[in-house]
Amino acid sequence: MTRKLFGTDGVRGTANAHPMTAQMALAIGAAAGRYFRRESGGTHRVVIG
Repeated sequence: MTRKLFGTDGVRGTANAHPMTAQMALAIGAAAGRYFRRESGGTHRVVIG
């Protein structure tokens, strides 16, 4: 069974357990930052909860 990392509510996984490690969280955050900077026509708001 393949685990699903991305769902309708965001990124899923157990913190600090493969594959949702600190390095993965950093990579996802960096990718989101690059995306919003590239697609920026103005200011974007990101909510992390």
